[in-house]
Amino acid sequence: MFEKEKFSFNATGVAVIPNVLTPEQIQAARESISSHWPSGGLWKFPILHLGRVFWDMMTRPACLDFCTEFVGEHFRMDHAFGVSGEAAEAQMHGGPYSSQNSCFYLPLPGQRKGFVGQLNLGFTLYGQDAETGGFCYIPGSHKSTDMRAGAEILKEVYNYDFNHSSIVVPTLKPGDLLVFTEALIHGDTGWRSPATPRMQAYYKMTPGFMCWRDPQENVKYRIYAKTDLEKKLLNPPWTGRYTEDAFTMGITNERRQPTLE
Repeated sequence: MFEKEKFSFNATGVAVIPNVLTPEQIQAARESISSHWPSGGLWKFPILHLGRVFWDMMTRPACLDFCTEFVGEHFRMDHAFGVSGEAAEAQMHGGPYSSQNSCFYLPLPGQRKGFVGQLNLGFTLYGQDAETGGFCYIPGSHKSTDMRAGAEILKEVYNYDFNHSSIVVPTLKPGDLLVFTEALIHGDTGWRSPATPRMQAYYKMTPGFMCWRDPQENVKYRIYAKTDLEKKLLNPPWTGRYTEDAFTMGITNERRQPTLE
C-alpha cells in the first residue's frame, strides 16, 4: 500500500496521503476542538481527551501501515496534540542530530527504506497552501550530514527567509494525512491568513524501545482508550522484562510483542 507515498517519504522526508479522513470525521474533529476552544485554540493543545474521533484518526490503516514500515513492528504513540494558527510562531526545528540524536533516519542495509526515530502523523482539518503559510520543511534534510539543528540552519543559512525556494509550504486539503520524520528540518512560517481557519491534529510515533516525551504524561489518557490496540499504543517504552538471574534471563526474558499482533 501507498508505494508512491513511501518513496516520497524516503526521498524527501515527507509524504501526503489524500482523503484519509471522511467528511464526517473531519467535521467531528473540528466541532470537538472548537467546542473546547471557541475563540481559536492555542498554537498547540491536547486532543486525546476530546472525543473518540481522535483515537479513530490515530489508528487509520494509513497510519498503521507507515508506522510498521518505518518505525518497526513495536511502535508506540509518544504524544498527540492539536495545532491552530492564531498563536503560531515562525520557526524551524528538527534535523537528524537534534534531541540527543533521537530524530534519526537510518538507512537499512539491503532495503529501500529507513528506520525512523520519531514519525509524525498530521491530519489536516482545514487546508493550507503557500498563501496561508503554515507547516513548512526543507526536502531531503532528514538525510543531511550537517550537525546543526533546524533553528540554527534557519538563522545561519537562510537568515530567517521563509520565502527561500528551498523551504517548501505544501498544499494540504481537509482530510489529508501528512507524514514526516522528525529528522526533517521543518517548522512553521506563521499563519499568514487571519480570515482562514487553521486546525491540525498530530501524533508522534516512536519505536517501542524509546520515547521523546515522559511516558507518564500518557497515563491520564488510558481511561479514554477502548480497544486493545489503543491501549498498546499508550504502553511505555521497553524491550524486555527479565529476572535478576543473569544466567537465565535469555530464557525468561519477556519480549515486547508487535503492536498490531
